[in-house]
Amino acid sequence: LYPVLPNTAITLQFLQGELTGFSGCNTYTGTYTAVQNEDGTYQVEVMDLVTTRLSCAEDIMEQEGQYIVALGTVNIASIDGNLLKLTNQDVELTYYEVGTPKPEQLPEIE
Repeated sequence: LYPVLPNTAITLQFLQGELTGFSGCNTYTGTYTAVQNEDGTYQVEVMDLVTTRLSCAEDIMEQEGQYIVALGTVNIASIDGNLLKLTNQDVELTYYEVGTPKPEQLPEIE
């Protein structure tokens, strides 16, 4: 597990088959599909991820690269209250809704 670096933020927004966000230094876009499973989770596929090409501190760039790779590999999404988890067998990305209180523990990249 890797917590998000101090003084950085990672965001993600889904809208009608497209996704966008901020990955710590750069913005990114891509496409996705989501089909609801019987258990209430979603089978997801994230595709066509591209980022802007700004340069930041080395640790931020490393975090960003790991995040973009991880995001491109998730295949299950689950929603619990204001938390969104995107996972596969090796990765768990956890997001909380902007404007709601932060969970006790920062979102982590696994």
